[in-house]
Amino acid sequence: MFVRLVEEGMKKTGLSLRTVAREAGLDPSFLSKVLSLKRSPPSEEKCLKKLAEILEINPVLLSISTGMKFGPVWEEDRANFKNERSQNRNFPRKQKKVEYMTGTKELSEDLL
Repeated sequence: MFVRLVEEGMKKTGLSLRTVAREAGLDPSFLSKVLSLKRSPPSEEKCLKKLAEILEINPVLLSISTGMKFGPVWEEDRANFKNERSQNRNFPRKQKKVEYMTGTKELSEDLL
């Protein structure tokens, strides 16, 4: 899923792999290997946020697509989710959490 998101983001923004990698602080050969499934996606939160910003992708969705757990950079997003959930007792837990965090229903089933 990470590869699909990055490739779609590159196509949408018209940026090359080399440009995306350099702006995100990654080695272009590393990103190339990630996109060809020879290496795992980056796991640093700041790097993922930068990639998301460059490619105009929801940063939480990009993070989820790597399989990483949320850390301090995402604390505000988690706090917003918990606040919304506490105000609505009928808020289904897992499905709605993914929809809220990603901003989309289509991909939420892939992430459960």
